Amino acid sequence: MSNWSIRKRLFVATAFFTLICVALFQLLWVPRVTTVLVEAERREVQRQVDVLIDGLVPFILSNQNAAVYETLNNIGDRFDNWHRILLVRDDDRQIYPLHDVEQAIGANIIGMSRDIHIRGETWGRIEIDVDLSEQIASLHSELRRLGAAAVSFLTLSIAVVGFFVDRMITKRLVKLAAAADKLGAGDYDADLPSPGNDEVGRLTESFGAMRHRIVENISSINEARQQAETALETKSRFLATVSHELRTPLNGIIPVADILQSSLLDAHQIKLVETIKQSSRSLLTIVDDILDLTQMEEGRLELRRVRFEPRKLLEGVIDMLKASAQEKALFLNHEVDAGVGTYFGDEDRIRQILVNLTGNAIKFTEAGGVTIRCRWLSEAEGRSQILFEVEDTGIGIEKADHERIFDRFEQAEGGLARRFGGSGLGLAITKSLVDALGGEMGLRSEYGKGSVFSLTIPLDNADAKNGMKLEAEQGFSRDARCPHAGATEAFDILVVDDNTIKLEITKAILGTHGHRVQTVTNGREAVTAAEKSDFDLILMDVHMSEMDGLEATRRIRALPSGRSGTLIIALTASLFDDDKSRCLAAGMNDVLAKPFTHETILRSVEKLRVA
Repeated sequence: MSNWSIRKRLFVATAFFTLICVALFQLLWVPRVTTVLVEAERREVQRQVDVLIDGLVPFILSNQNAAVYETLNNIGDRFDNWHRILLVRDDDRQIYPLHDVEQAIGANIIGMSRDIHIRGETWGRIEIDVDLSEQIASLHSELRRLGAAAVSFLTLSIAVVGFFVDRMITKRLVKLAAAADKLGAGDYDADLPSPGNDEVGRLTESFGAMRHRIVENISSINEARQQAETALETKSRFLATVSHELRTPLNGIIPVADILQSSLLDAHQIKLVETIKQSSRSLLTIVDDILDLTQMEEGRLELRRVRFEPRKLLEGVIDMLKASAQEKALFLNHEVDAGVGTYFGDEDRIRQILVNLTGNAIKFTEAGGVTIRCRWLSEAEGRSQILFEVEDTGIGIEKADHERIFDRFEQAEGGLARRFGGSGLGLAITKSLVDALGGEMGLRSEYGKGSVFSLTIPLDNADAKNGMKLEAEQGFSRDARCPHAGATEAFDILVVDDNTIKLEITKAILGTHGHRVQTVTNGREAVTAAEKSDFDLILMDVHMSEMDGLEATRRIRALPSGRSGTLIIALTASLFDDDKSRCLAAGMNDVLAKPFTHETILRSVEKLRVA
């Protein structure tokens, strides 16, 4: 509230109070004073009449009518407001005046009648009408002047008091309120009124102390936030480094185990190799879960929009996990409603969710099997609600654990971690991914009878026109990327990595499938090789000495037309989205995470066949 608003309100309040005082004075005080005046005049007239009667009695006894007339005439002349004086005998014969006189009528007329007693008997009476209009008018005039003086004095007093209140309180409060408004807007340097020994002064001191504490708290919060951001950045760098360091040995274990498994081994050796693969993949899953969790904590999770078919997506999930189900003699089926079509969405994240849920279902199921379903629910404004369900015949989940199971590092029972293994991150990450996709996750389960995990995700409908447009934007046309591959099933592939063990492993995997492989150990050699030879595919490590994979890719893209469009896939152990973005920005077509297996490395080569 502004200072002028306070003054205006004070003025209005003063005017209203003055009007109330005037109204009360006119309605209550003036009538009361008038009544008092009339009563006083009545008593005075009565006294004078009594004196007049005492003066008339001797004249009446002596039959001196002339003296009576003269006395009453003198009284009439003396009191000009006595409008009617009437002297009447007991037998109603009028003695004075000798002519008829009309009785005065009015609000200000006092009518008085007094009996005259002579020797104990009533001789007659005297009637007098007194007009008080002049006295009352004079009284009202004096009362108005008195009221005006009182109101003026009261108004002046209120104005003086208001001036001192405005000067000593209001202005200081307005200034304090302005400082509070600026404080709310983030301005902590607003002027405060001078402190004093009164209440406003103490309020000012309290406000100043509060503002000082707020400034200190904000400073502490900013410092803590900076420390937290620094710690978060340090943690991210640490995780990226640990990820790279963990993936490096895994890149030497998993592919070698794949190659070893494809060689001639006895049953015991095959079992040992499979143990190596399962242990390595379990460790890789934990690393991936921690990295996904870190990305979601930092808000760096990026969603992609590609055209995909849920039916093919489920078939791919079945192919990925079929071996795990067969090892436990479980069935693994999928069901897709006829109404499910083609949509735009983040196919990779949905695949990750379904693989996680299906893998969990297989892990916690001892007999029976797992079924993955996809259903169309509804459509509105070009978007469809698609339901995915993963149903198992496993151990089930207690109802009390339905909410807790989605928390980090939680499993339905403490003993399950020892019995089935796992970090307890999978469902927490799955729930976070579903939320990021704008979907909802549900759970139906009965302990000992299995579980059904469901997720409802909104997906944009795709038609043929939009599909062709999206593919053109992605630029994976066969002619632009690989002008001469596809004429044969064997491809010319360049593998670039500064780790000779990785080179040998990758070369061995690709060589077993008949591809012609050339290897180099740094980015500079890769650029030279790309200048001399025409490759169908280049598998480029990102982190290398002399020249890294990003710079090498940029130089290859700058080569003359025909070789600059070669399909280049990045090999990296870092799975952060900004690392992937840098790879794509440098001109790479895709990113392959280390460690890779037979399936992942050959899936990248498969891009040549479908391009």
